[in-house]
Amino acid sequence: MGSRQAYILIGVVASICILALIQLPKLDFNYDFDNFFAKDDEEWLFYQQYVDQYGQDNDYLLIAVKSETGLFNQPFLTAVDTLINQLKRIEGVDQIISPLSIRKFVQSPLGPIAVPYLHPDDSGRLLSDSVHISTHPNLADFLINEASNSLAFLVFHQRYDDKKFERQLVGNIELKIAESGLGDYHMAGRLKAQTAIINLVKDDFLLFLVLSLILIICFLFWLFKKAKWVISSLIIIGLSIVCCLAVMVATGQGIDVMSSMLPTILLVVAMSDIVHFLTRYFDMIAKGQPKMQAIKLTWKEVGLATFLTSLTTAVGFASLAITDSLPVRNLGIYTATGVFITYLVTFSLLPSISILTSPAHVQSSHKTWNYILGKTFVFILKNTKSVVWVSLLLIGLSVWGISIIIVDSPLIADFPKDHQITRDFKFFDNNYNGAKSFEVAIEVLDDGKTVFDEEVVQSIELVDEYLKKSFEISNLTSPASIIKSMNMAFNGGQPEAYGLPDNERTYNRIQRQIKRIEHHLPTKIFNGDNPQKARITGLYQDIGSRAGLKKTKAFEAFVAEKIDPNLVSFKRTGTSHLFDITIQYLTDNIIFGLSIGIGVVALIMALLFRSVKMVVIALIPNILPIAMTAAIMGFTGIPLRLSTSIIFAVAFGIAVDNTIHYLSKYKLELNKGKNSVQALMHTTLSTGKAMIVTTLILFTGFITFTFSSFQATFFTGILISVTLVFALVTALTLLPVLLILWHKR
Repeated sequence: MGSRQAYILIGVVASICILALIQLPKLDFNYDFDNFFAKDDEEWLFYQQYVDQYGQDNDYLLIAVKSETGLFNQPFLTAVDTLINQLKRIEGVDQIISPLSIRKFVQSPLGPIAVPYLHPDDSGRLLSDSVHISTHPNLADFLINEASNSLAFLVFHQRYDDKKFERQLVGNIELKIAESGLGDYHMAGRLKAQTAIINLVKDDFLLFLVLSLILIICFLFWLFKKAKWVISSLIIIGLSIVCCLAVMVATGQGIDVMSSMLPTILLVVAMSDIVHFLTRYFDMIAKGQPKMQAIKLTWKEVGLATFLTSLTTAVGFASLAITDSLPVRNLGIYTATGVFITYLVTFSLLPSISILTSPAHVQSSHKTWNYILGKTFVFILKNTKSVVWVSLLLIGLSVWGISIIIVDSPLIADFPKDHQITRDFKFFDNNYNGAKSFEVAIEVLDDGKTVFDEEVVQSIELVDEYLKKSFEISNLTSPASIIKSMNMAFNGGQPEAYGLPDNERTYNRIQRQIKRIEHHLPTKIFNGDNPQKARITGLYQDIGSRAGLKKTKAFEAFVAEKIDPNLVSFKRTGTSHLFDITIQYLTDNIIFGLSIGIGVVALIMALLFRSVKMVVIALIPNILPIAMTAAIMGFTGIPLRLSTSIIFAVAFGIAVDNTIHYLSKYKLELNKGKNSVQALMHTTLSTGKAMIVTTLILFTGFITFTFSSFQATFFTGILISVTLVFALVTALTLLPVLLILWHKR
C-alpha cells in the first residue's frame, strides 16, 4: 500500500466516522426492569395473561411520610389527605391506597356499606379509630407503623413506553411531597428504582470513560514516547467507540447498566490491538528493517493473530447472546460488533499512519525486556515439573471453590449501601411488610364452583395462612380475606369476628352480597367476568432470589400435599417471582454460553494448527484462570448474579488472546526451522512484552469498574482484572511447559 492508498483509506474511515458522530446526539440512557425477564419462558407468558386480568403488579410507588407529633393527630392526617388529593391530580397517577382510603364493611338495613377506618376531619374519633386499626388482624403494620411514627400509601400509576415520561412522573410526585411540608419521607418501587439507576448509569458511563482515557494516555506516553503515536492511538480508540455507539443508536438501543461498560471495554480492546501492532513494528525498525518492509512484516505476523484474537474476544461476548436477559444479551451483541469495528479501524488507520509518517523510534527498553523475559523463560525451563504440580494444585482448589459458589440476587443488591434507594427499601423491610409485590394466581378447576364457594375459600384460607408464615407477610388480600371482612361486618365490626363464617346461613348471606362490595375493594382481587379466577396479593420483604426460590418450592410442595388438585390451583407469579426464576436459569446460561465460547475457540485452534493436541494445550492455560476466578467467588462469598454472570465468557474471550499471539508466533518460529526450545525462547522474547503490556492495559481498563456505583459492576471489574492476570501468568508459564512436554513425547 502506497501513500495514495493510505490517504484514501483514511478518508473512507473518516467519512464513516463523521456519519457515526451525527448519530450520537440521539443516544439515550435507558433501563427497564422487565427487560431482564425471559420473554419466551412459560412463567413470563403466564404472567402476561395474569396482567391482562389484574394489571402490572409492580406499577406502584410505596411512599411513607413521618410525623413528629404522632400519627393519629388531625393536623398531620389533614396534611397527608391534602397531599394525596394533589397526587391524584398528577397525570399518570391512577389510584392511591392509604389508611385514609381503606374501608371497613358495616351491615345496614340496605346491606353492607363501606365506611372509613380513619376520620381526619373528626378529632374526637381519632383515638377510637387508632384502636380499631391496631387491633384489626389484617391491618396491623399495613400502611401504618407507630414504632417509626410513619404512615404509608401506595400510588398506582400508568406505564409508559417512553421512560422519560416515567422519570417525569416520579419528579412530579416528589415535587408535590416536598411542597406538602411533611418533611422526611421514604419512597420505593420500580419507577423510583429505574429513575435512580438511569442517573447512576450516566455517572458511571462518564466516569469509566474519563478514568480509562487518563490511564490510557499515561500508558501511551510511557510506551511510545512520541505525541504522534499517542494522538493516533486516541483517534483510533475514539473512532471505534463512536462507530459502535452509532450502531446502537441505529438499532434503537440505549445505554443501560450493562452497556455502560461498553466504551471502556472497547477502549482497552483497541489498546491491545494497537500495542501488538506498534510493538512489533518498533521491533522491526530496531532490527534495521526499512519502514515499508517493517510495516509489511508486522501486518503479516500480527495481522492474522490480532484478527483471531478479535474473533475469540467477539465470540466471548457473543456467547452472552444466548442468555434470556435482554441487557446482558445486548452487551454481548454490541460489544462483539464493537470488537470487529475496532479491529477494522485499527488495521486500516495504523498502517496508513505509519506509511505517512517518519519511521518509528527505536525503543531504549528493548534490551531490558529481553533480559527479563529471557530469565523468566530459563526459570520456567528448569522448573517444568513444579509448574505442572502447582497447576494441578490450583485445579483442585478451583473445583472446591466452584462447588461453594452462591447464586443469589436481592432486588436492590447492586445499589450502593448508602444510596437513598437502599435506605428506603430497608426502611420498608424493617417497618412494614416490605416493598416487593407478592402475587399468587388462583383458578378453580371444578366447573360447578367459584372462588367464593365455601370449600374453595377454605382452601384459599389455608394457603393464606401458610404464605403469611412462610414469607412473613402480615397482610394479604384474597377472596378469603374479603369473606372474613364481610363476616366481621355481620358481627358488629368486632375484630374477633374477623374469620370465616362458622355457619352456612351467614356464609350464604355473604356470598349473595359479594358483588355489591366489589367496587369498594382497594384492588381487583377476583375476576367478575370469570368467577373461577382470583388472586392473592400483598407486599413482602426483599429476601433475595435464593431464599425466594426455596420458599416457592416449599409452597408448591405444600399445595401439592394439602390442596385438592381437582378443586383449585395456586400458582405463584408476578415480577418478583420472575426475577427469582431468571436467577435460577443463570447457571445453565453461563455453562452453555461458556461452552459455546470454548467450542468456537477450539475450532479456531484446530483450523490454525491442524492438531487436536494443540487445541487441548491452547485451552488448558485459559480454562484454568476462569476456574480460579470462579473459585475466588466461592471462597470469598461473592454471589453469582445476573450482572456478574458475564465475567466468565468475557474473561475467557479476552484472556485467550495471549495464547493465540503466543502460539501464532511459535508456529512462525517452527516454520523457520528452529527446534521447540529455540522457538519458545524467540516467541517469549518477541511476544512477551506485548502480552504483558496489553494485560496491564486491560487490567487498568477493567479495574476502573471498581469506581462504579453498582456493586455488581465493582465485582465485575475486580474479577475480570484478576482473571486477565491469571491468564497472562499461565500463558507465560504453563503454556510453554505444555509445549515442551508435548514435543518431548
